[in-house]
Amino acid sequence: MIGGKDVFYTGVSVIAEMYWCHKKAMLRAAEKAQMFATWWRFMMSRKEVCPEEVAVATKDRIIFHPHPRVFGESPDELKGKSKWIRLGTEGEAMFCPYREEAEAAFSYKDLRIGAIPDGIGDDWVGEFKVTKLPRYTGAVARCQANLYAFIFQKPWYEVMLYHPITEKYYTRQREVDPDRAIDDLEKFLALIKGEMEPWPCKEWKCKHCDHKKECESVWHGDNPSGWIEYRDWMIELGGPLIYVDSKR
Repeated sequence: MIGGKDVFYTGVSVIAEMYWCHKKAMLRAAEKAQMFATWWRFMMSRKEVCPEEVAVATKDRIIFHPHPRVFGESPDELKGKSKWIRLGTEGEAMFCPYREEAEAAFSYKDLRIGAIPDGIGDDWVGEFKVTKLPRYTGAVARCQANLYAFIFQKPWYEVMLYHPITEKYYTRQREVDPDRAIDDLEKFLALIKGEMEPWPCKEWKCKHCDHKKECESVWHGDNPSGWIEYRDWMIELGGPLIYVDSKR
């Protein structure tokens, strides 16, 4: 049981954040639970209303047919966005110019997971990231892409990293590792349930972290609330949309 409920809603990108920082992944998971629960409800209704869009429907996963990738923001719309959003959007367009994207709703034990890879083909999935730290971000991207390949039942995945300082692209292709995917899901579930202590994060990562205040209040302050209390508080704050029918 999580927060007194049956299941916890999250996304592949949140799970992969463990490879950057366990605590940040946990905080993001609590913050985004409502969003993913709402998305899950939409996917379940889509399955019922538009069954022709469903490619795979089993006990643990619903995979929708790929559709042409649409990049929703024009160059003019991107002008007011941060450099990182612009680079990411432009990079994805280069990485997947004529490729497709797809969605999947995947169940694993008490987790309900949303998956939307940056690109997908007949036998692969892809993940693209902009980063000044490819050594560290690469681990996040590989976890994310491997989970996508596992969920979408593809034999291999491709990761592309763009380094904005050198303006170089780094690409790697690997076969899917189902055992690693299961291990990552188990680790994330243990963190969310409070059954595993999060690993200490490297101090330099904390300096500019956008979850620094929350981290301090949960784990490091004069009177830390603790993870379980914070998680349950965020669940209650999210309201009834966080948890929907877990039997689907």
